[in-house]
Amino acid sequence: MYSPYQHLESKARAAKYGGHDVWASLSTGERVAVALVLNRADWLEEMNYTIAEAIGRSGAEWREIIPHVAQELESEGERPGRSPISAKITIDSFHESI
Repeated sequence: MYSPYQHLESKARAAKYGGHDVWASLSTGERVAVALVLNRADWLEEMNYTIAEAIGRSGAEWREIIPHVAQELESEGERPGRSPISAKITIDSFHESI
């Protein structure tokens, strides 16, 4: 059995790399927490949640681990919510504008 941390980390990682379709297949509570981990306000908006409502909905246990999961995913290379491709496009666009 997974710990709450491992559970959220696995769901967030799957959505980070699998995108919207993977995220949409999660339970409501998982979608809220994963959207917070990945800093996806657009996904919260799709659920008609404000950030404040999402934080309240996520529960005390997950609120405590969300920043840690987000930090772990950030340490994997790029910011949560951004694919390596979009990060590269942003960097390439910046260099072209110089």
